[in-house]
Formats: sequence, structure tokens, C-alpha cells
Amino acid sequence: MTDSTHLGSTGGSVNPNDDRDLRIAELEKALKRSEIAMEIVSQTNSLLDRELFKSTIVAKVGEIAADILDYDRMANRVLELIGRVVDYDIAGLLLLQSSRPPLGLRVCRHAEGRLADSFAASILAAVTDETDRAIAEVECRRSVLSCELADGGERALSGDIRIRSFHCSVLRVGDDILGMLAIGSAVPDAFGSGEIESFELIASQSSIVVDDAARHEALAVSRRRIEELHDTARTLEGCETADAAFGTTMEALQGMLDSVDCYIDVVEEDSLVCRATTLNTEEDEPPDVPLAYGGVEVEALHHDETIAFDSAGDVPEQRAAGGFRSGLAVPIGDDAVMLVLSSLSRVDDDDSVRLVELLSGHTAEAVERIRLRDELREQAIHDPLTGAYNRRHFEEVMIVESARARRSGEAIGFLMIDVDSFKQINDNHGHDVGDRVLVGIVGVLRASTRDADLVVRSGGDEFIVVMPGIGASLDVPRDRVTKSMEAWNDTSGLGFRVGLSIGCMRWDPTTGDTIEDSLKQADDRMYEEKKRRKAGRDEGDRRTDSFTC
Repeated sequence: MTDSTHLGSTGGSVNPNDDRDLRIAELEKALKRSEIAMEIVSQTNSLLDRELFKSTIVAKVGEIAADILDYDRMANRVLELIGRVVDYDIAGLLLLQSSRPPLGLRVCRHAEGRLADSFAASILAAVTDETDRAIAEVECRRSVLSCELADGGERALSGDIRIRSFHCSVLRVGDDILGMLAIGSAVPDAFGSGEIESFELIASQSSIVVDDAARHEALAVSRRRIEELHDTARTLEGCETADAAFGTTMEALQGMLDSVDCYIDVVEEDSLVCRATTLNTEEDEPPDVPLAYGGVEVEALHHDETIAFDSAGDVPEQRAAGGFRSGLAVPIGDDAVMLVLSSLSRVDDDDSVRLVELLSGHTAEAVERIRLRDELREQAIHDPLTGAYNRRHFEEVMIVESARARRSGEAIGFLMIDVDSFKQINDNHGHDVGDRVLVGIVGVLRASTRDADLVVRSGGDEFIVVMPGIGASLDVPRDRVTKSMEAWNDTSGLGFRVGLSIGCMRWDPTTGDTIEDSLKQADDRMYEEKKRRKAGRDEGDRRTDSFTC
């Protein structure tokens, strides 16, 4: 049997203490590896939890994006989501909007849910003084939104609330600045790095939502504008006068564009005359603008194109006394122009320009339709040679005038007029001279009668003058016509004198006689006068010889 104590003499001996230390070292190494593994697992779980949290945030913001109804609803949802991960006292979403100053508040709320519009003023004041100037400059807006506010300081709100912690994040998509998301707390250093990171994550995702909402609203606005333009076009089709069409256009512009003052000026002689405006002009009508002034309205008419401008020097003081940010001058046909001035929004963007041009086109079509209709109506009721009313219009007017006379009890006077020896004028001097005589007679009748009287060419060389509301005697109007005809003969240059045979009759609606009876009596008297004048000429009576060849 071998003694184990002697083994060390040849193969070395094993110290029990060394073996224990070795095992302890191995155990320590294993424990260390276990701790490292646990740390790795912990870190992995932390990363997984963080990624899960991020995924949850993205999903929540995505839910908002999928349920956009309007800006305010979207903004409320975003601020509610921030409240789940950040303990704030007040938060606000401010957006760049063309119809407002650089930053326009959409929604601002206290943590308990009360809306707080005063926070907008606090944020705007905290950001920079640039908000009070350069309203339209995009670069200035970018500078305003991009400023750092790590140390918010104390910013007073309404009541006793004071903001001692403040953080904001710029909302952007690519290079486009959309707005700003801001949170505030009454507690100093209230927002830790984790809360700020969560807030920034929500802001980053909200940029997409805001951009989608902007596109959604732009589409809704575009759809609304198209619908309003369509309704306006239909309304314009029913307008009976140019002024009614201009008024419809003004009303439509106010509904389609925000914060605009509009004028429609029409060329009359050497001036632009305001025919319609969105301003209240009950006390004073907008003054005329001489064409010699020039400016964008005259330029738009001259070149038949839309002129966009932003300088007050381009517009007469009579049209831009209140100031503006941008404007458009858009021609309406050949002799009218629409002036659009905006004090807040810009109207020189492509969509607004196209909208106003389409509206101007519909207005021009309506005005031209009305002009052609009136022209056709005038042709239908007037004699094409002399411009006097024709027999058809006379009959239509008599229906109206007789009814009015019966209601008022006032008489209607008639002058039945025939040109003496008109056939001889045509035979001896030609029809061109005969036409000159007829035109001259109508001029005489118009010049010697009242504006309310009606001059009618009832036949070839026969005329009727209708005088509503005439007094008891027709001698005065008859003598006035006779004297005017003599004066015309003195200056006609024809080389002969033209005479008129005139028969007078007064219709009194209280007598029971008919208008036809009165017209027949006036006609009979005219022929009696014609025979008397002819007899006088045959006997050489120069006092009645109104015609000589």
C-alpha cells in the first residue's frame, strides 16, 4: 500500500487550500459572467421597453392622423397625448397660417383641460420680438420658430399662474416649418431628460400629423371654394343687371378669401368709377380715380392680365387708405377691373390668383350676357333708323301707363305727328335725305319733350309722343315742338324747310273713354291739320307753307 504523502516527492503534491482558491476564483468568474449576462438582459429589456414605448407613441400619433376631422380636434388629441407622458401645467400648439400673424394659436390648454388662449401671448413674447414685424417673411418665421429656449425663466400667464419651466419643439417636415409645440410648468426644472425625449418624439411624429392636417384642410378649403364658385356662377346667370352681377361677385369674394377689401371699378369716360365694393359705403361712395393716375388697375386693363402687387404706391389712395399686405388687379372684360386687397392673408399665391381669375371670368360672362340681352332688347323696342321707340313697344307701354293712370287719375296726352310732303322729299332729294329728315325730327321731339315722355315712330313718316301725367292743355308741348322744328329748319342745311302736322288729344281715365278712342281723335285732328296746311300751300299762304322744294 502506497502512502499518498510520498507522491509529492516524484509528481508534486496538491495543496487543498490552493484547490479551494481555484474553485472560488472559478465561481467568482462564473458569477461575474452571470452578472454581465443579467446586465445585458436588463439593458436589452430596457431597450425593448423603450422601443415598445416609441412604437406606442408612434401608434398613438398614427391613430390621430387616421382620425383627422379638423385642426382643433387634431391639436386637442396631440396635447392630450403629451399629458400622458409629460406632467405639464399648460401646453400649446401654434401653427404657421397664411391668414394670421406669423404664429397662429390653434389650441392651448391647461393640464386639467381648460383652454388658455393667454398662453399664446406668453409663448409669442418668449420666443422673440420678431413677431411684431416682417409678418410676411418666411425666413423671419423660420428664425422665430427655430430659436432655443432652454432657459425659459418666469413668464406670467393669466391669473396667478407663472411659468418657471418651458420647453418647445419646432414642427417641421423636411425644410418646411409648420409650427411649434410648447409645454410649460409652474415648477422649476420640471422636465427631465426622459420627459423631454418623450416630448420631442411626440413633436416629431406630430409634424407628420400637422402636415397631413394642413393638406386635409387645404383640400377642404379648395373643395369649399369650388362649390362656392359653382354656386356663384349659377347666381350670376340669373342676374338682371351688371350692378347685380358685381354685387354677387363681391359677396362671393368675401366668402372665399379671408380679410379682403374688394372693389370693382368700371371705365367711364376718363375715370375708374366704383360700381361695387365690400366696404360699407352707406355714407360716402368711393371717389372716382382718374385713368391718368395709372397704377395696377390701368395696367391690368391695358395688358388684359392679372397683376399681383404688395406696394401701396401701386394703388390710388382712394382705394387703399387702410393699408394692405398684398393685392391683385384682375380685368373683367374690356372696361372693368377687380381690385382685391388683403390686410392679413396673402392673395398672390397660385390658388388664390386662379380662384379670383375664374370668378372674374364668370363675372365677365354675366356682364357680357346682360349687355347683349339689353342690346337685343333695345333693338327689339327701338326703330333702327331713328332710335325712337317702335309700335310694338308703344303698345306694351300703353298697357302699363293706362293702368297707372287709372290708379292715379292723371291724364295721358298724345301728339300725333305726320311729316308734310314726305313723299316729295324722297322723290326729289333721295331716300338718304329723307332718312336725315326722320332722324332730325326724332331729335327735335326728344329735345322739346320731357324725359318721361315717349317718342314713338309709329309708321314711315308718322310719330306719336306719349305724355303721362299731362295737365289740362296740350298747347304748350305742341308749341314747343313747332318752335324746335323751325329752329332745326334754320340749321339743317337741306335747302328746304320741313313742316309737321300735329293732332292733339288728352285721355282722361275718369271719363270712361278708351285710349283707343283718344288715339283715334288725335289721328283725325292730325289729318285735319294736314289738309288745312296743304290747302294753305295750294293757295299760296306762306304762313302755312312749311315745305318748299
